[in-house]
Amino acid sequence: AAQQFGEDGQTLGGQSPFSVILMESGDPRQELETVARSLALWERGRGPLASSPWPGWEAVAVTVPRGRLAQAREVFSRYRLPCRWNFRLKVSETPLWHLSCACLDAAAGGWQTEPVLRLLSLPWLRGFEIDARSLRALHPRERGRWLEVLKRESPEAAADFESCAAYAAAVKRGGTALELLQALRRLAGRRAFSAARKIVGVPEADEALALFSSAVEELDRKILFVKEVVRDLGAYDPQRLADDEARAFLSAWAEGTTVAQMESEAHSMTVFADTPPTLFHARCWFFAGADAAAWPGGLRESPLLSEELK
Repeated sequence: AAQQFGEDGQTLGGQSPFSVILMESGDPRQELETVARSLALWERGRGPLASSPWPGWEAVAVTVPRGRLAQAREVFSRYRLPCRWNFRLKVSETPLWHLSCACLDAAAGGWQTEPVLRLLSLPWLRGFEIDARSLRALHPRERGRWLEVLKRESPEAAADFESCAAYAAAVKRGGTALELLQALRRLAGRRAFSAARKIVGVPEADEALALFSSAVEELDRKILFVKEVVRDLGAYDPQRLADDEARAFLSAWAEGTTVAQMESEAHSMTVFADTPPTLFHARCWFFAGADAAAWPGGLRESPLLSEELK
């Protein structure tokens, strides 16, 4: 408050046209914990906000720095707060890209024990079906040894591992933009459908499934677009990308492509990434990470200060 308005939070909170309640926490993680806990208690008529009547979830909005959205999802989910995430996610923030990175990172490290176990434990591969303890005891390394062990211990896991290894090899070998996108599509396969069958009755996994499927849909659109460009251009010599360039191309696509998030229930609070829309209105706002560096931005002086204070 002092950075933005030239007054401390307590003084500002007593002025109209709006009231401000200052809540302090130890660090950025605790900031989100404080917000979530305060909201959960307020709904029950308790906590630091209990002096005001509960306005309902639809009257609450929260602004979170984009770099802390994953943290916010975990915290709000743990407190069971109904959320409407009012922004599009980059493909690089979806489970599809997490799977891609896990494959490429495990391959780059020479298929060491722990990275491969983390890869196989993803819900899009084996999830909880894999016996990580027994595999860890065998301490397999490198692609050939992993295939030998998995074919003996779990043929299904061996098939998933081969799919991941084939994707990593395709990226390292390189190819045209279309070939690289198709390699990622082969890795995705029908994994969302298979995972959905394994986690029936786990509603908290619905959002991850929806994001995985949405990312695959965007990938299909991109592949179709590139195919149409190739068809329209006719015979030409496409640029081939290999290894680091191939991964950089896929990363650029994932960073530059967004997906919509699944619809939320009717009575939910609205969560924004970074700056909310100018005309959006809510009766109760929580601003996480609202310091001078993030809001309103890197200005030499606040635009909200009076001429006297300037």
